[in-house]
Amino acid sequence: MLDDISVVFNLRSGLVILTGCVHAGICNIIKHSIELTGVDRVKAVIGGFHLAEASEQIIKKTVECLAQ
Repeated sequence: MLDDISVVFNLRSGLVILTGCVHAGICNIIKHSIELTGVDRVKAVIGGFHLAEASEQIIKKTVECLAQ
């Protein structure tokens, strides 16, 4: 999404992802960060996930994604 901005830090211990508005979805942002850097270890994800009004199904999918 054009209005979505995140910053990805590639540290020795893994990626640290600082999110913005997360309109693209947190899982999509993580996957894109991994694709851009070629690093598949995520150390931390910091920011809002905008899940306050999300359905149980979306929350469950997001938790599964983060667990991976």
